[in-house]
Amino acid sequence: DQSARGSMATTVVVPAIIPDDHVEDCAQAFASQLDAWGMDGTFDFVHVTRDEASAGYAVVNFVDPAFVLLFCYIHQEYGCQGPVVISDTQGLEANLAHWSPLSAGREERPMVFASPVPSQWSVNVANTMLSPQFREQFHKT
Repeated sequence: DQSARGSMATTVVVPAIIPDDHVEDCAQAFASQLDAWGMDGTFDFVHVTRDEASAGYAVVNFVDPAFVLLFCYIHQEYGCQGPVVISDTQGLEANLAHWSPLSAGREERPMVFASPVPSQWSVNVANTMLSPQFREQFHKT
């Protein structure tokens, strides 16, 4: 429901990716890529799957909406192909309820990271991105 989603903070995004042949390894590989970008501890849920057209995508729940902004910025800066869209399903519990039954008996299962603690770098960068000075400079470019 669009009106309900509009009142919630966005923590779940769906970036398009191209998974390799081993879907069960893709979630771990995607989480490792997030860690390599300095985003370790900023997410608690990653699920990689494919649609009917074999297009791969990830579902990522970040622990704070500020990290969604940081992820989108990094995704764009690294020239990653494909869009990043807001998920209709928001939050860890809602995504577990949605994806766990769909993944039963399949290789592609959601990964849950218990009690994530964001890296100091990701916290500092997200705070900088949210500062008025950064927003003003961002609009000038």
